Amino acid sequence: MLVDLEKCRYGLPGIDLAHTSLYTSTTWDVSSQAVLTLSDVINFYRRWQTAMGESPDTDTLVACRRATWLWSLTWCAKWRAQHLNAKDGQQLGEDWSAELTDPNVIDHVRDRVEHYLSLPVIDHVHSELQCLQASL
Repeated sequence: MLVDLEKCRYGLPGIDLAHTSLYTSTTWDVSSQAVLTLSDVINFYRRWQTAMGESPDTDTLVACRRATWLWSLTWCAKWRAQHLNAKDGQQLGEDWSAELTDPNVIDHVRDRVEHYLSLPVIDHVHSELQCLQASL
């Protein structure tokens, strides 16, 4: 039996909220990016909780946000490590090789990956997580 643990994250409200409002999501497209303030994020979560009536508790929502952020960072690290590999001739799964991808796409992803893995961005998102936990 094979269990794809990555897919178990789909459909969880806390994951969806995080993926919609995390820095790594809102700044991916540099032509339409939005850098949300902590106040924006708190208001987003509060409005969603009010609209839902019944919501996962704050600890669950923040844990989902932390997990989504960590997933984003690990994706970035994996891409950084694998995109220069030669293409997978057997096509056995993910193939991010630069030789199969438009150079403009590679440049964009490289820019975002390096930015997200930088210490100032990691510190920013970590601080936001701590403040969010205390504010919701």
